[in-house]
Amino acid sequence: MRQIQTLIAVLVCLGISASAAPVTAIDITQLGTSAHHIGLANISGFNRSASGVFENPASLYSVDRWSASFFSTTVMDEVEYLSIAGAYRLKHGVLALARMGASVSDIPNTAGQYNASNELIGIDTVSVFEYGNHVYKLGYQTMLESQWSLGLAFNYYRINAGTHLKGSGVNMDIGAIRQFDRLDLSMVLQNAIPNQNIKYSNDGNAEKLPSRYLIAGKYKPAEYYSVLSEVKKYEFHSDIFFSAALDYELFHRLLKNIDWFFRVGQRNFPVSPVRVRSATTLGMGFEFDFLSIDYAYQVSEHPDFDFQHYFSLALNF
Repeated sequence: MRQIQTLIAVLVCLGISASAAPVTAIDITQLGTSAHHIGLANISGFNRSASGVFENPASLYSVDRWSASFFSTTVMDEVEYLSIAGAYRLKHGVLALARMGASVSDIPNTAGQYNASNELIGIDTVSVFEYGNHVYKLGYQTMLESQWSLGLAFNYYRINAGTHLKGSGVNMDIGAIRQFDRLDLSMVLQNAIPNQNIKYSNDGNAEKLPSRYLIAGKYKPAEYYSVLSEVKKYEFHSDIFFSAALDYELFHRLLKNIDWFFRVGQRNFPVSPVRVRSATTLGMGFEFDFLSIDYAYQVSEHPDFDFQHYFSLALNF
């Protein structure tokens, strides 16, 4: 029972409230696509590794030859997240493949015990099953002239809960990034095809894949720090969500072979169609030539779990 309760709490905190579940599918990427992403208050479009395909496929322009990223964490002691992405530069652009999934294992399937008076006297575990929510992405980026980057990502969604629930759906992300001297603008429409659903083969029900509209900016007043901000709109929510962050390079004149970044941010996000939360994020990043290691820290989205730590790794060649 504890695992079932935890699963329900996770789905409410990371996606949409249970009352809206028959209408709107859960967005597993709301947690964050990497520690770099979380440390910057989940502001999308300025990731320089392959995991940028989850945020804005146009950000793949920063891949020189090829890139690989890895992100794994456990939320609320139960939900395991794993994100893997790879990108390779072709003649006219960058091709990326990525997978992100959230899963809960050993969820009990229970049955009640009743006495002769048909009174419930206990609950038995008949079997266990695993819940999995995954998104697979195939992305491509190309340059338009020299300052516009355009990107597309095809999304395949898959949800399963043992033999009880199996569903799938498709959609597409469309992104663009415009580069100026000290300012980069990121624009992306996630789940751009309207009226697409995750359809369940077991019972014929469906959940809508909601669109998300994001506009973000990264301004670099000096060589060693950047200020970022983002405005985000969810199709299922009437509010507009604002996030802001600072990315500061520590010891930028002392360390020649290592880039060491400190990050702080504040973000607002929905936890249901009517509820809104805010969170402060902290992060650090280390770049050693081709290797990037990122760490982020954020207050948990569930009151029983106060703090959450995230780590991710990226290789860029």
